[in-house]
Amino acid sequence: MVSGRGQPQDDAQPVAGATVADLNHAEVDKLVRRFQRTRGPAFAHATVPEVLRWTGVCPRGEHSDRVTLAGLMALGTYPQEFFPQLNVTFVSFPTLDGRPMADGTRFLDNVSIDGPIPAMVSGLVDAVTRSMTRRAVMVGIGREDIWEYPLEAIRELTVNALMHRDYHPLAWGSQIRVEMYPDRLVFLNPGGLYGTANISDLLVGLASSSRNAVLCRLLEDIEMPGTNRTVCENRGTGLLMVNRELKNAGLPSPAFKPTASIFVAELCNTPAPKQPSLAVPASSHDNIDEVDAVIISTLSGEPKTNADLQQATGLGRAAVSKRLLGLEQGGLVAPTTSRRSPTVKWQLIRSDMAPVASTEVIDAFQNFINDRAANNVLVAKAVTEISFRDRVVTVIFDPSSIGLSLETFNELNAFNLSREPVFGLAAFAGSFIGFKNNVGNRLRPAIDAVSAVLPDGTSLGSATTRDLYQMATGDSSRPR
Repeated sequence: MVSGRGQPQDDAQPVAGATVADLNHAEVDKLVRRFQRTRGPAFAHATVPEVLRWTGVCPRGEHSDRVTLAGLMALGTYPQEFFPQLNVTFVSFPTLDGRPMADGTRFLDNVSIDGPIPAMVSGLVDAVTRSMTRRAVMVGIGREDIWEYPLEAIRELTVNALMHRDYHPLAWGSQIRVEMYPDRLVFLNPGGLYGTANISDLLVGLASSSRNAVLCRLLEDIEMPGTNRTVCENRGTGLLMVNRELKNAGLPSPAFKPTASIFVAELCNTPAPKQPSLAVPASSHDNIDEVDAVIISTLSGEPKTNADLQQATGLGRAAVSKRLLGLEQGGLVAPTTSRRSPTVKWQLIRSDMAPVASTEVIDAFQNFINDRAANNVLVAKAVTEISFRDRVVTVIFDPSSIGLSLETFNELNAFNLSREPVFGLAAFAGSFIGFKNNVGNRLRPAIDAVSAVLPDGTSLGSATTRDLYQMATGDSSRPR
């Protein structure tokens, strides 16, 4: 856009028709007091009009009561009175490609978030949180609930979008859009990557250019609603923090896709440790936290070096070594050579020689169902009970638990017996054990069949282990 050339002044321009009367006076008073208290002698005895001019809330060099775009967006009572599209929209789609569901459902949530920037940040975080799922992670002897995406990462990407979007008049008709899909969260921000920064700079702290210098400077000292925390630090470290939060949650780094007119940041919600973590002995689960699970996931293939694990976890060499020692003592990993060798690699100890307990089977199926439900798979959300008796896994689906009639559920169910004869929903519930991986190879020998039923016992399909193996691999030989 036009604002990509030179230092833009769009945020410093006065807004036609807007005056200090359109600002939130309580927030103005807080800002003035903060500057008077923290910014030295010049501000200590400054009048309110002087502080507003010096900080860019009001146009510099003028002695009128007009306000700038930066001042209105940061402190305005309702900036959208003047700029209806300078807001944030959030849409949660039920499908991976954004297409409507079979029953015509287009959105799971669809909201427009107005107000000054601090209010929009809070409103967007709240909206995303309402649509997110949580997963349980065993930490020590307790359980910790982890959000689908780290809240701090969402907050920082929202702040980043509102601070750095293009405020040129040609972009006033473009909103910041945040879109949630079953597998990803996408931030679409008007205005491409500003300044001399490139993509490789963003996650290493080398990008600190500000398209909207006045606005960014103001937001350093404006507090978030109901907190003592300011909107931003304005030190160019926000995306570093996003990456760190994602790594700590076992999620991939954000993907950035800038063009000349839009900047896209995309988060993926698929945590690395989910499947391989099932391959460790059930007796060891209580000592596994999320960082250990990332290590186990990384080791689920071929042996890895300490450096490989540093890259996967974001930890330093000493921290990784300490983690490996704990996992080794728990009987989960082992070095391929002497631990002191400079070329030592670490490998996951196979657990398929240990007997498979009923609880391990049920936990594996429950984890799979939870993961699918977290990705908004409708049939997974209808699962109410899983049991394992006489080598048969029984999965109970109750459409009423998600507010659907059986007729509607069958219409939406891609595994309906009319569409998936014989196997039905058993093909879905048992699909993950059909693959040639640690989980499937360990569980298949302990299971004869998977049965899907309604609460009253009506069959929704059944599949033998061999059926599931053949469906997953295309191999008609006896499953191994």
